[in-house]
Amino acid sequence: MRQILKKCNVPLFLYPKSKHTFSIHQHIILLVLRQYDSKSYKSFVEWLDVATEIVLQLQLKTIPHFTTLQKAAARISEGTLHVAKDDSSKLYHLIPYLQELM
Repeated sequence: MRQILKKCNVPLFLYPKSKHTFSIHQHIILLVLRQYDSKSYKSFVEWLDVATEIVLQLQLKTIPHFTTLQKAAARISEGTLHVAKDDSSKLYHLIPYLQELM
Protein backbone atom coordinates (compact mmCIF):
# COMPACT_ATOMS: atom_id res chain seq x y z
CA MET A 1 0.00 0.00 0.00
CA ARG A 2 2.83 2.38 0.82
CA GLN A 3 4.33 1.69 -2.60
CA ILE A 4 1.07 2.77 -4.22
CA LEU A 5 1.12 6.03 -2.25
CA LYS A 6 4.74 6.69 -3.19
CA LYS A 7 3.97 5.90 -6.83
CA CYS A 8 1.10 8.42 -6.74
CA ASN A 9 3.49 11.01 -5.26
CA VAL A 10 1.45 11.46 -2.10
CA PRO A 11 3.56 13.46 0.37
CA LEU A 12 4.16 12.17 3.90
CA PHE A 13 2.82 15.38 5.44
CA LEU A 14 0.59 18.09 4.00
CA TYR A 15 2.01 20.89 6.10
CA PRO A 16 5.69 21.21 7.04
CA LYS A 17 4.90 22.76 10.44
CA SER A 18 2.24 20.27 11.53
CA LYS A 19 2.71 18.04 14.59
CA HIS A 20 3.72 15.03 12.45
CA THR A 21 1.99 12.65 14.85
CA PHE A 22 0.54 10.64 11.93
CA SER A 23 1.66 10.74 8.32
CA ILE A 24 -0.76 11.14 5.43
CA HIS A 25 0.21 7.62 4.35
CA GLN A 26 -0.87 6.23 7.72
CA HIS A 27 -4.15 8.17 7.53
CA ILE A 28 -4.90 6.92 4.03
CA ILE A 29 -4.14 3.30 4.88
CA LEU A 30 -6.33 3.51 7.98
CA LEU A 31 -9.16 5.13 6.03
CA VAL A 32 -8.96 2.50 3.29
CA LEU A 33 -9.05 -0.26 5.92
CA ARG A 34 -12.07 1.38 7.53
CA GLN A 35 -13.84 1.60 4.16
CA TYR A 36 -12.96 -2.00 3.33
CA ASP A 37 -14.31 -3.26 6.63
CA SER A 38 -17.40 -0.97 6.49
CA LYS A 39 -16.99 0.15 10.09
CA SER A 40 -17.89 3.43 11.69
CA TYR A 41 -15.00 5.61 12.81
CA LYS A 42 -15.59 4.78 16.48
CA SER A 43 -15.83 1.03 15.99
CA PHE A 44 -12.78 1.04 13.71
CA VAL A 45 -10.65 2.80 16.33
CA GLU A 46 -11.91 0.37 18.98
CA TRP A 47 -10.93 -2.49 16.66
CA LEU A 48 -7.46 -0.99 16.25
CA ASP A 49 -6.92 -1.46 20.00
CA VAL A 50 -7.02 -5.20 19.39
CA ALA A 51 -5.36 -5.28 15.95
CA THR A 52 -1.83 -4.95 17.27
CA GLU A 53 -0.22 -6.40 14.14
CA ILE A 54 -1.66 -3.64 11.97
CA VAL A 55 -0.59 -1.00 14.49
CA LEU A 56 2.94 -2.42 14.41
CA GLN A 57 3.02 -2.65 10.61
CA LEU A 58 1.93 0.96 10.27
CA GLN A 59 4.40 2.01 12.97
CA LEU A 60 1.74 3.90 14.88
CA LYS A 61 3.02 5.31 18.17
CA THR A 62 -0.56 5.85 19.35
CA ILE A 63 -3.95 4.90 18.02
CA PRO A 64 -5.67 7.94 16.54
CA HIS A 65 -8.89 9.27 18.02
CA PHE A 66 -11.86 8.67 15.74
CA THR A 67 -12.21 12.41 15.11
CA THR A 68 -8.63 12.46 13.86
CA LEU A 69 -9.61 10.03 11.11
CA GLN A 70 -12.78 12.01 10.35
CA LYS A 71 -10.77 15.20 9.95
CA ALA A 72 -8.16 13.42 7.83
CA ALA A 73 -10.89 12.09 5.56
CA ALA A 74 -12.19 15.63 5.13
CA ARG A 75 -8.71 16.93 4.25
CA ILE A 76 -7.70 14.15 1.88
CA SER A 77 -9.40 14.24 -1.47
CA GLU A 78 -11.78 11.44 -2.39
CA GLY A 79 -9.69 10.76 -5.47
CA THR A 80 -6.64 9.85 -3.41
CA LEU A 81 -8.65 7.37 -1.36
CA HIS A 82 -10.12 5.76 -4.45
CA VAL A 83 -6.72 5.48 -6.16
CA ALA A 84 -5.34 3.81 -3.05
CA LYS A 85 -8.36 1.55 -2.68
CA ASP A 86 -8.93 0.66 -6.34
CA ASP A 87 -5.39 -0.22 -7.43
CA SER A 88 -6.45 -3.84 -7.52
CA SER A 89 -3.09 -5.31 -8.49
CA LYS A 90 -1.57 -4.11 -5.21
CA LEU A 91 -4.60 -4.19 -2.94
CA TYR A 92 -5.51 -7.80 -3.66
CA HIS A 93 -2.13 -8.81 -2.28
CA LEU A 94 -2.93 -6.89 0.89
CA ILE A 95 -6.51 -8.11 1.43
CA PRO A 96 -5.73 -11.78 2.32
CA TYR A 97 -3.16 -10.56 4.82
CA LEU A 98 -5.66 -8.18 6.38
CA GLN A 99 -8.38 -10.84 6.53
CA GLU A 100 -5.93 -13.10 8.30
CA LEU A 101 -5.39 -10.41 10.94
CA MET A 102 -9.11 -9.79 11.46
